[in-house]
Amino acid sequence: MKLKNTLFLAFLTFSYVLSFSQADYIAHKNIGTITVDGILDEAQWEHAEVQKMDHFYKNTKKDHKRKSSVRILWDEKNIYLFFDVKDGYIQARTTERDGPTYFDDCAEIFLIPVPENKQLHFCFETNVIKTTNDLIFINDFANGKHGVFKGYNPEFKVAVTIDGTLNDNTDIDKGWTMEMAIPLKSFNEVIRLNPIKEGAVWEFLAVRQDRDANEGNYRATAASFPIADFNKGVHQPKEFGKLVFEK
Repeated sequence: MKLKNTLFLAFLTFSYVLSFSQADYIAHKNIGTITVDGILDEAQWEHAEVQKMDHFYKNTKKDHKRKSSVRILWDEKNIYLFFDVKDGYIQARTTERDGPTYFDDCAEIFLIPVPENKQLHFCFETNVIKTTNDLIFINDFANGKHGVFKGYNPEFKVAVTIDGTLNDNTDIDKGWTMEMAIPLKSFNEVIRLNPIKEGAVWEFLAVRQDRDANEGNYRATAASFPIADFNKGVHQPKEFGKLVFEK
């Protein structure tokens, strides 16, 4: 009986570990050319794994659990992302770089190139009018406070397509897509510690902000992985998932 119980517990443990590992995202290598135009028309994207952003926060309105997803590819020069977002009322007003794009309809990707050190992650955040808020976030920088480096400003490509009418709530929109190509050189010397190649592992969190109203700052948040205590915000590296680079 003890042996059976031990084997049963071992099976449950293995099943739990297996189910946890299945949450990791496998980013396949891009073979070919990707035109960053916000259109899902290259064959490579069709074969990329789809990661849903279906963990919802601050969604006090019933219709704010809208579908959204992200796909990720890579090659020797770039990390490529494609966000596909359903949205009934597309809104954006931030036009100044490094402004509060998180109050608009926007997509965000947080990347940790060296998972052994979760204190630092790179953030690329862009609203639907292609205003970027890119920064380096440092957890527990000093005296229990976080640090943010806003002068980062890397150059990366972004394209957006909108199926609806921007900032016009007299009709119901269908949604928007966003495509990004982030050069690997954007990660400076950090990437040399864990370069992207087959078998390399980073960590990441993909986030979608969903704004509806013309006024105020209310928006709902959706993330690719669950956040245990959302009161602490989205910049919690322990909540990130693994990003595994494969061919």
